[in-house]
Amino acid sequence: MGGPAGTAIVEHLRTGPHRVLAADTEPDTAGHRLAGAQALLPRGTHPSYGAEVLRLVEAHRIEVIVPTVAEEVAALHDHVEPLLDLGCHVLIPEPRAVTACSDKYAFARVCAENGIPAPETVLAGEPAPQGPWIVKPRHGRGSRGVFPADTAAEAARLAGNAPDSIVQTRLAGREFTVDLLCGPDGEVVVQVPRWREQVRGGISSAGTAFRMPELEAQVELLVKALEFRGAANAQGCLAEDGSFAFFEMNPRFSGGLPISLLAGADIVEAYIALALGQPVPKESLAWEPGRRVVRYLTQAAPGPTSTPGSGEPPRNADLLARAAGEEDHRPVGRRRILVPLGTRPEIIKLAPVLMGLSAIHDIRVVFTGQHTTAALGDDMLTEFGIDPIERWTPDPRTAGSGAESLGALTSKAAGSLRRHRPDAVLVLGDTYTVPAFCLAGVAAQVPVVHLEAGLRSYNPLSREEANRRVAASLAALHLAPTERAAAVLRGEGIPAERIQVVGNPVLDALRSRGVLAAPVSERRGVLITVHRPTTVDVPERLAEVVRTVERLSREAGPVVFPVHPRTADRLRAFGLEEQLAATGAEILAPLPYTDLLRRLRHSQVVVTDSGGLQEEAAWLRVPAVVMRGSTPRWEGVEAGLARLSPVEHGAVCEAVAEVTAPRFVARLASLECPYGDGRTAEHTARVLGRSDVWERMSLREPDFTDGQVPTI
Repeated sequence: MGGPAGTAIVEHLRTGPHRVLAADTEPDTAGHRLAGAQALLPRGTHPSYGAEVLRLVEAHRIEVIVPTVAEEVAALHDHVEPLLDLGCHVLIPEPRAVTACSDKYAFARVCAENGIPAPETVLAGEPAPQGPWIVKPRHGRGSRGVFPADTAAEAARLAGNAPDSIVQTRLAGREFTVDLLCGPDGEVVVQVPRWREQVRGGISSAGTAFRMPELEAQVELLVKALEFRGAANAQGCLAEDGSFAFFEMNPRFSGGLPISLLAGADIVEAYIALALGQPVPKESLAWEPGRRVVRYLTQAAPGPTSTPGSGEPPRNADLLARAAGEEDHRPVGRRRILVPLGTRPEIIKLAPVLMGLSAIHDIRVVFTGQHTTAALGDDMLTEFGIDPIERWTPDPRTAGSGAESLGALTSKAAGSLRRHRPDAVLVLGDTYTVPAFCLAGVAAQVPVVHLEAGLRSYNPLSREEANRRVAASLAALHLAPTERAAAVLRGEGIPAERIQVVGNPVLDALRSRGVLAAPVSERRGVLITVHRPTTVDVPERLAEVVRTVERLSREAGPVVFPVHPRTADRLRAFGLEEQLAATGAEILAPLPYTDLLRRLRHSQVVVTDSGGLQEEAAWLRVPAVVMRGSTPRWEGVEAGLARLSPVEHGAVCEAVAEVTAPRFVARLASLECPYGDGRTAEHTARVLGRSDVWERMSLREPDFTDGQVPTI
């Protein structure tokens, strides 16, 4: 309710006979303060949102709900019947219409399939349409993350920086918005086209209403194609030759709604009448074309916020209980965050996070060069559109030596912190880059944020386990992928207020590409990957891998084996190349990420010693046989999506036979991915956009001079 649309609606309604209750996640938003009564709600995406809405409706006898945020529209749909039972009405579109409007690529497809003018649109990574171009988030609002591009290379780079993005032919001409309202039967009750003459933060602050029959006819076709009902606003562009195209439609009232209201179309009162099943007076929608409106800000000195009927300001405990952890804190100012990465998995996982954080902070990337081959390093940076501010070249004298390599990286990390003076460092996972920057961060008094925190294999011989535990000791903020990982951190003594569960970012890469589980009927054979020193650096163990490839090619084939550079070196050194070539498997060089996902998606099973591949396989419902005695990703084992196995070929093949048996395969569709929702970048940006989080990240010396001792 605190956004421009909600504020406009509250201002409009309070001049009439209505009793207005404004509900928001924050108590100090403009719309919240302007209403006669206020309440606090969790966000529309929170599981408790619907129950809290029903509680408010029942407690305060609400007759009509006017949602102003797209997430609220989607969340309310499942509660329409319970609301009606309480005497409350709401007019909202079906979920499929909300989805088509919230996804700019899906919206473009609807337009194309129904002959409605729209710019040619492709997903990031697909061949670009005719230029010039504009790159924007596939799911987003306002002007955040929207960038023009004048060359195909620039468009590809921008899209690579944001895997969850679209590339469109850039429209030239005059931008417009159409505020519209549709009845329960999908009929357009009123529509007001207006020029976007002045835009601030994606919201129209000045505009002029106009009529254009051809445009209004296309709006009606668009509404019909979407089977839409309720309030919406469509945006587009009118070219000099008189042609026009729509580039998005939002399933809610617009931030520029006051322009249409002041032109004479009382869309808000019409919405209330339609929701209540009452007729809409035609005179209330008789708007005046040519009416120009300029909006200005005003000031308010708010008094204490109260919950309706209580007469008391809500207590912090009440706010936390209602919002279930979504605290009342203001956004933090723009900060400089240094993000080091040095391996293929880090590049894949951090690419969407970098994009999400770039919208609110100054992000600087350092490539530490742990993966030195082009296929795993520079090529991946290019594929994901990441342009590091520094690129380190590993010292061959320390390559391959754990202690010396870590020492060299830590020294370079200290220099990087001196040069860039960041407010924080964000590290991911468990490579040597993580402890290097943790140690350098403590020395420079720069807080470190650890993404993918709390994973534990409980293997004291694992370098990665040691790196993760160093991060747990030194990081100021721990972004855990799962509740299990968060519980591990709490059990190790990490204060709960320094832990946030955000999911695993590798799923963002899959979701943004639209990569979903393939039908079981389209899956064949086995994908194999191995690269860990404990697997490939011991001749006998690597020979077992070759025997596994040979036997699976006969019994479960076809087998696809993209060979990691480290593995290729060891195969040559141990004289196993010819034996592998004779197995009949498809032996490949490291695959581009998109190709790897395609192979994984269409495999019956993946046999691997990789950590990240277990997460991607779980998203795609492909069972994983993990050639390790333990794993830091226990959630997949608990869910039945992963099996641990010794490296001996007999054990591996037995496990493959079990997870490809018809009885097991029949269960796959019902299994849930336990590693997140594919929106880790959004969750991370939200956490690092909060002032209270930055306050807790600040590094201070303890003071026990009062005689107290630390609790244990």
